[in-house]
Amino acid sequence: MRLNGKYLKVLVIITLIISVFAQPLIIPIYAQSETQSNGNGISVSPVKIQRNFKGNDKDTLNFTLLNNEDQDIKLSVTLKSFKLLNNNQEISFDTTIDETVLNWIRNFKNSVVLKPKEKTEYKLELNIPGDTKPGGYLFGIFFETQGKFSGVSIKSETIIKQSIGVPVIVNIAGVEGISYGQITLDSYDVSYNIITNSVDFSVVILNNSNQIITPTGVITIKKVFGTGPEELTSSFNSDGKLVNAFSLRSFTKEVLLNRFTFGRFEAKLDFLYGLENNVYSQTVSIYIIPIGIPVIILVVILLIIFKLRARKLSSED
Repeated sequence: MRLNGKYLKVLVIITLIISVFAQPLIIPIYAQSETQSNGNGISVSPVKIQRNFKGNDKDTLNFTLLNNEDQDIKLSVTLKSFKLLNNNQEISFDTTIDETVLNWIRNFKNSVVLKPKEKTEYKLELNIPGDTKPGGYLFGIFFETQGKFSGVSIKSETIIKQSIGVPVIVNIAGVEGISYGQITLDSYDVSYNIITNSVDFSVVILNNSNQIITPTGVITIKKVFGTGPEELTSSFNSDGKLVNAFSLRSFTKEVLLNRFTFGRFEAKLDFLYGLENNVYSQTVSIYIIPIGIPVIILVVILLIIFKLRARKLSSED
């Protein structure tokens, strides 16, 4: 009887270990703000603009400016080109604006004055000629605080100098059209993480077109056989990361699973890109075996061994 009690204690300890490590690790996902601000000074929205044109087009880009201060604020407005660096992971702004883009701008205002707590619209007019070279164009519009306004430009000790830039992405199809159909996946790796009880996606998109794309879509995990939900979905690139023309970019995504999900599943990626919302799809199969299941099997085996061992020792006595 003492022997059986000893084994019972071991099983209790193993069960406690299971209850701790079988819990999935929950990692919070934070939504991207739609407005750039530090709580003081000015706020600017949207944080990014993307437009697709065929050439010989006119458009107006609207920016909402908000003065969060209790005094007048004068803003200077400038335009700058930018580049995507480090496999499209970073933005680098130039001090000048591309001449092609500069020729699109109409009725440009290089300054604006906001009254205390005032909210207003700033408009940037574009006129794109029909003979514009097809491709992707990147530039940014910057709104910079200049201090309290009193007819002349002076600094205010109560306003922190701000410079807020909004990236603008413009794709021009032109008469030559666009080389879509050359968007591929350089790699598509899907794996089950037994520690966090999640499916991890690693995607590398290769953009061989002459356009800047923002691939957005959905990841679907569908049950073939086993336990758990029939289907799980999660957004892909919901924060609108760019892939520059003739380049590639890596994306990662973690999809948390229910605690008792088990079996064979299909992991499918669908995303849209381009002026005509072209669709790209890729599917792989994956087996999901949570940490709790092999541990429970091990416990059962150990229990059988302990029971047989105890029975053998009892018969020897």
